[in-house]
Amino acid sequence: MNDQTNQPSLDREKRKSLLSVGVLHDGHDTIDVRIRNLSPEGCGGRASEHLPRDHSYEIELKGLGRIRGTIVWSSDKAFGMRFDEPVNLERLEMANASEVLLKQKYDPLKDYKPPEIYRRPGLNR
Repeated sequence: MNDQTNQPSLDREKRKSLLSVGVLHDGHDTIDVRIRNLSPEGCGGRASEHLPRDHSYEIELKGLGRIRGTIVWSSDKAFGMRFDEPVNLERLEMANASEVLLKQKYDPLKDYKPPEIYRRPGLNR
C-alpha cells in the first residue's frame, strides 16, 4: 500500500491464485501450510500454527522444491512470506502440465478401428 494515497503500490508483482499444500522447515520442526497465492517474490497462505513475523523458513512446494524466505506478516494462522530470491513460476506451470498429462487415462481401444478385410496378407484366394 502507498501510505500517502492509501492505494496499492504499482511495483508489486502480480500474484498467481492457487490452492496448494506445502511444508515449512526451520531446521528443527516442520509445519504444514496451504498456499493460496504465489508470486515470484513470495507467497501467502495459512499454516497449521501461528508463524512468528521476521522468522526465516524454507518452504517446500511441489514443482518448485525448497525456497528460503522470511515471514513478513502474520495474523492468527494466515501469513505472508517473501522469498530471499525470486522464483521462476514457469517451473511450477511446467510441473503442473506434466502432472495433468500423466493423469490422463490412456485408452488404447478408444481410436481402434477393426480392419474391413480379415484375410491374411499374402494369401491369394
